[in-house]
Amino acid sequence: MKNFRTIFYYEWKKIWMSRITLVAFVVLFAFSLLQGVMEVRGNYPDGSIELFQEIDGRTLDDDLLKELHAAADEYGTFWNETNYIYMELCDFVRECVGYGTKISDHDAANVYEMRLDNIDAAKVMSSLSTEEVSYWDAQEESLAKPFVWRNIVVEKELLNSLANVMIMLALFLPLALAGVFASEHSLKTYNILRATKHGRLVVYGAKVLAGSLTALVSFVAFAGGTILTSALYWHLDALDAAVQLAFPFTSLHMSVGTLIGIMVVLLFTATLLFAAFSMFFSQVMRHSLAVMGACIGGYFVMFAIATTIPTSARGLSQALSLFPATFVSPRLVYEYRMIPAFGHLLLGYQFAPALYLVVAAFLLVLGGALYRGKRG
Repeated sequence: MKNFRTIFYYEWKKIWMSRITLVAFVVLFAFSLLQGVMEVRGNYPDGSIELFQEIDGRTLDDDLLKELHAAADEYGTFWNETNYIYMELCDFVRECVGYGTKISDHDAANVYEMRLDNIDAAKVMSSLSTEEVSYWDAQEESLAKPFVWRNIVVEKELLNSLANVMIMLALFLPLALAGVFASEHSLKTYNILRATKHGRLVVYGAKVLAGSLTALVSFVAFAGGTILTSALYWHLDALDAAVQLAFPFTSLHMSVGTLIGIMVVLLFTATLLFAAFSMFFSQVMRHSLAVMGACIGGYFVMFAIATTIPTSARGLSQALSLFPATFVSPRLVYEYRMIPAFGHLLLGYQFAPALYLVVAAFLLVLGGALYRGKRG
């Protein structure tokens, strides 16, 4: 055990004494603290939140829409201090009925009807099975209507910030972990390390533990910093609001707070997956720059491919959509395609965390086998 601790501390210090790791961590941590505040402040003028809250708790019905029609211009594009209260509500209406149409032409019944038309179109594009359609129809029926309006600007921007955290982790982890195994070759230390009492298994375990804890520290710092500053500065007062207020074309019976929780779980498991990929490539490629290029470049290449494949190619499109670059986003609520597993149909956000953990475990086990069998 003492031997293991010694190697672990050595690997931990090796990771965190790297200048590129320290600089990247400090910059990204500072950004995570700032974005919790600036995502809202940068998009909305001072006093906006208080104005939006003046219609909190109102039923989204004809009475509220008449007030909107009276306050806004006919296309809902001109806003000032006299009508700013209704801007977020107008965005919801315009998304349902279509941008570029006169909002005054639509009453509440028409808004809800056109929302359902968009949902039905999404189902058709997703090539859903009969069982999937039945599931979503039941979800839609379970929603409480008419919706109760809430100001969810802060919560919506927090969700966007958490999507940014996914990119931050995808950039940081390859930088930090590229040398976990590759440095053995650049520093010529692999023979010394493997000559320890319990040999390669202890060395491999200590390296993986150091790398995994580094990944967890970065997750807590980046995601935690973002959530904490947002909660302390803006307050998260609408966590119980229906997710439809942020994403009208989902039928999920879910609150905005639940969606934030799902994003955190996905980020956590994706962090472990990225750490496993970074350490596996570090072992296989043996060169830190090659590892960084493969991991960071691969992330954006996979994103480009996943967003290019048409949904009509359901199998390939759905598989690629589960990649963290595309899936760890608040727009996951628009994924209608389900996954048959264990005798049930699972939603993407229910299946993805388990998938990430299984793939991460597979890479670490495979890496261990390769490490034990490798000769210098």
